[in-house]
Amino acid sequence: MSEPPDRQKVIEKYLQGLRHDDGYSHGYLKSDEELKLFERSLAAVNERYAVRTSRDLSKSSKSNVVFSMIHCGSRISVDNVPFRVVKETVKSSSTTDWQKKAYEKKRVNLQGTKRKGCAATMNLNWIELYPDIQVDVPQPCGKTREGRLKADKAKELQEALDAEQQTVAKETRVYVRIADCSSHQNHGFEDMEAFSQNMDKNVAERIQMLEREGITSVSDVKKCLHYYVHDVLFANKEKPDSSCRAFFPTHRYISNQIQAVLKQDRFSTVDEENARILIEKIRGEQPESSVVYRPYAARSFVGSSDSDNVEEGVASECEGTWLFCFQRKFMRSMLKKYGGSVVCLDATHKTSDYALPLFLLVVKTPSGYTPAGVFIIQFETATVSLRL
Repeated sequence: MSEPPDRQKVIEKYLQGLRHDDGYSHGYLKSDEELKLFERSLAAVNERYAVRTSRDLSKSSKSNVVFSMIHCGSRISVDNVPFRVVKETVKSSSTTDWQKKAYEKKRVNLQGTKRKGCAATMNLNWIELYPDIQVDVPQPCGKTREGRLKADKAKELQEALDAEQQTVAKETRVYVRIADCSSHQNHGFEDMEAFSQNMDKNVAERIQMLEREGITSVSDVKKCLHYYVHDVLFANKEKPDSSCRAFFPTHRYISNQIQAVLKQDRFSTVDEENARILIEKIRGEQPESSVVYRPYAARSFVGSSDSDNVEEGVASECEGTWLFCFQRKFMRSMLKKYGGSVVCLDATHKTSDYALPLFLLVVKTPSGYTPAGVFIIQFETATVSLRL
């Protein structure tokens, strides 16, 4: 498979110290922010990776100070400057359906499938450089003496890092080994591949932020994402095609993401439990308000009902119907001041999208009608109203 020009431009733009060896491109990035931009630009040309394995070595005894190391067949050495590896990550191509291990032949007789994965990987090594601890090697100097000087300096630096008593200046680099196009299998880099991409992490986080700000309309979220991708993620850069599902998700993907965030922000998957927790929160924050809450309770034995009204029949099967009453201090004062003559009951049931009947106690003031109390019931029946 020939190297697409757009993909090659991305690699040459971001990877410093770039070189090609045995079907892989080697280089490094100077920060995590550059890594995000690099992966985002690869996604724009229909190439995405997902984490397969990752190890954090920052607090591990295995992460020792060294002056050179072999990273995926490539030697890392930075002009006699010591460094240590703090994190290792292997990412595999997520463009196709399954990873390679999912369709390899095993003893178990699995059902045949036409789905295949891609064996292409991207290896990442995060290292910490200590530029102030550079070793001055005199010339001429033999390899034995040079090795002894570096070993002494590495031991001194390791003790300082373990003691954590003094601050050592450090820089971060991310060394990258990414497979060339010849290693990619069972997929291409054409525009058609953009339709099968997963949603970008930044786009998903943006949807979460919009939902928590109260924007839950899919069409409104889609408009906000359009400006976010063009003006933030790819500001002053070449924009991805509108068919790229990583940055321009479909209506269904956005809706699923919003629903997932809504469920995540709930206290419980049960609506009644959510109501109970919110009412306890109101009682704690507004102790001067009057709150009455009664949960729903079903009868242990349900007899036959002779009522022709289905709603009344269901209500009769309840030992206690759901009830919520609320009155603020201001509402209570309005009721005492203007409720001596006339108090109105305003029902908003079947005039809104909510299934439960909402009733407002209203009093007439010189400036108009003002709510003096609120209550919600489970069934709008005569029996339930009499119980109130």
